Amino acid sequence: MTKYRISFLFIFLLLALLGCQKKQEVYFFHNSPGYAHFIYEQQKEIFEENHPDITLRIIQADEEQLKSALAANEVDVLHYSAEILTNPDLASYLLNIELFFSADEIKAHHQQALQSLTVNDRLIALPDQFYDHVILYYNQNLGVTLPHSSKKFKNLHRQLVQQDIPYLLTYNQLDPYLLYPFISGAGKKIEDRSDLKKFFDKKTYSALQFLNLLIFNKWIPNQCDGQQARDFFLNSKSFMLIDYAHFYPFLAEKLGGQLGVADFLPWINSEISPKSWAKANGYGVPKKISEGKSVLVKDWIQQMTSPAALAEWAKLGRFSSLASELNNSQSVIYQLLNQAHIKPKQEIYHIYFKAVLDEINGLYEQHYSYPKVLEKIQNSINILLEQQK
Repeated sequence: MTKYRISFLFIFLLLALLGCQKKQEVYFFHNSPGYAHFIYEQQKEIFEENHPDITLRIIQADEEQLKSALAANEVDVLHYSAEILTNPDLASYLLNIELFFSADEIKAHHQQALQSLTVNDRLIALPDQFYDHVILYYNQNLGVTLPHSSKKFKNLHRQLVQQDIPYLLTYNQLDPYLLYPFISGAGKKIEDRSDLKKFFDKKTYSALQFLNLLIFNKWIPNQCDGQQARDFFLNSKSFMLIDYAHFYPFLAEKLGGQLGVADFLPWINSEISPKSWAKANGYGVPKKISEGKSVLVKDWIQQMTSPAALAEWAKLGRFSSLASELNNSQSVIYQLLNQAHIKPKQEIYHIYFKAVLDEINGLYEQHYSYPKVLEKIQNSINILLEQQK
């Protein structure tokens, strides 16, 4: 009996010892907004069920915190936007993701997403979704067609007014991001510092002169924020709306089959199609990832780019970079990204956004015209460029 007691005691102690062994930890960094955290937590539970000896640590960190963690080898896998990941000092820490995934797995993603995450011919992250791209919405149920030339605006507006629809178009006039389709429609592209240094030129002037014309003719509201713009559109007070693609689920729920989406039209220059910026998010892996964790990291990325996870992101208005995971309505928007401009690096975008925002917020209060404010925008850009030297 004593012999059996000793055996049972030995087994009990062995099991207790095994149970006390510390689980291996995988450190996952991201900077997604708060409303997206539940997706990570939901997927973490599934991941840990499938890997019972692993604990996934989810850490929210801004760009500077991420750089410090990468330098200290504290990151195993990360999920950030292209504008952050492609900054040279951060991209230098990241592995060529083509070493992790097959050519077929990579080619399945939208070319614009892959391009936006490529630095010096190295794909530094596997894309999973587009975010913040802007599209043209329109109401298909008003008995009018999309104008492919601004020469048709006058007659189209007359038809709309007869239906008690006062505006051709609405958009958030206080958001510099939504100015880009007009700027690009005049032939201007913003990619790097040299483009910002020459922001004040004939192309930008013609784009903003066009906006002034829209306001002068009362084809768009004189002042309008995002909520007001969507309200005008949903209440049939505007035929078209320029807005972010992540509002598609909300607008589609309200308008149903009336909602149409289209590429931007050549209103400013008949030979140039306006473009939005395309921004992709992706999963990156540090160059110094340990061999023992590389399989786990690949499993996590594959899980987060699975149909189940992408379906959760779609509820937030994010669009998968995989065409195979899109429904019919999302596929239409996906196609609009084929010729999009790649959103510039964070440094360039932030200078543009801040300089334009500083001036545009006072535009209406001080009764300036858009073209007159151009010189002020250029001065603000120059100051910000000097500060970042």
